Amino acid sequence: MAAPRAPTWRPRVPKWIPLLTSIRKGCPMKRWWPLVALATAQFVMVLDQSVMNVSISTLVKDFDTTVTTIQAVITLYCLVMAMFMLTGAKVGDIVGRRRAFIIGLVIYSCGSAMTAASPTVVVLALGWSILEGLGAAMVLPAMAALIAGNYEGSELKVAYAVLGGSLVRVSQSARSWAAGRPPSSAGASCSSARSSSSW
Repeated sequence: MAAPRAPTWRPRVPKWIPLLTSIRKGCPMKRWWPLVALATAQFVMVLDQSVMNVSISTLVKDFDTTVTTIQAVITLYCLVMAMFMLTGAKVGDIVGRRRAFIIGLVIYSCGSAMTAASPTVVVLALGWSILEGLGAAMVLPAMAALIAGNYEGSELKVAYAVLGGSLVRVSQSARSWAAGRPPSSAGASCSSARSSSSW
């Protein structure tokens, strides 16, 4: 009678490695460049909003105003974006999602430039709340439509994972800038704190 064979050990391979390998074999790299542009746009827009929220005290000092006024400016941005979201989606259906995405980015960039150079709260509200709100209302629906229209199956999962990863990076950057440290040093300090706590 033959002796039983000893079980062979096989390393566990994460599920995302075969997924990325299959995508890389069956899909040229140029298909992923639009996803890089979409993730970068989302990163900048969400980071802009996060930094605006964590810099309220600085804005109050710079414009010699009250916290309520700055919070009203931030709230007005959210209201404008929500109010024109369906309109922005309809514009994307009429002129095309890619063109609507580019137009929205241009409007958002103009609003960012006006916000950076704003001498008064009124100009800040015009640049941040109105222009950036309108730009975001065009960019976000076009972004969702471009992802759903260009990727499917496993590629769609990777696309949403990349966008989710950019949001996580935004939260880390906003917390580090709120603490007065660049993102890299904040990450290093967090890792050193975890290592010291483990000892």
